[in-house]
Amino acid sequence: MNKTQFAEELLKLKIKQNAKSVQKSAIDARKIKTEDQEYVETLQRIIDNFFAGKAEITFEEVSKLKSKMTEDLWNYEFFTYNPDESNTISLKDWMQSIVVCMTGGKIERYLKRIKKVSKHFDENERVTLKQYLAFQYFLQNVDILKNKVVQYRYMDYEMFETIIQAFNKDNDYCRSNRTKVSDVQAKALFLLLDVDGSGELEQEEVMEVLIDKQLLG
Repeated sequence: MNKTQFAEELLKLKIKQNAKSVQKSAIDARKIKTEDQEYVETLQRIIDNFFAGKAEITFEEVSKLKSKMTEDLWNYEFFTYNPDESNTISLKDWMQSIVVCMTGGKIERYLKRIKKVSKHFDENERVTLKQYLAFQYFLQNVDILKNKVVQYRYMDYEMFETIIQAFNKDNDYCRSNRTKVSDVQAKALFLLLDVDGSGELEQEEVMEVLIDKQLLG
């Protein structure tokens, strides 16, 4: 992949992202033009730095860059929740990070749900940066969870826990960093998704939160 092809792929991603962000309100075309120009200039600096004099780079190198940039973004997101001196955030803030992609009445409903779920746990429960990142990697594999719910039409906590444990065992990030999606995270996530309190997750309950979060990235 040469510089031109690499730039084209990044521009496609930006166009795709812009399409998701289009609002019904009026858009200032002058502002968009300015922002696009700034983006192109920034993009050129990134490309020049990444290629570092090379005519081409491999798709493996692009994949590694993408993974690093994604993880850097997750790191940034974690620190927006004001971690303490031990680099941990509250369980409540972690749950809020899951529903941040929602809007309007949806997010209000889940914020109320978070308050209710929080009562099941010690208020001192914390989530570390590594546990936060482990969960982000789990979201990249959330189709496994979705497919199981579609197959069985429901999922109880035992089935849910088995999927989490299998992920913790097999995921490269978890193994290399000796971390996992914790038992507390797993239980809190299950309770958060189980909106009707039935003790079982249904397809709609999984799709409404996790798939939206996965698409947001």
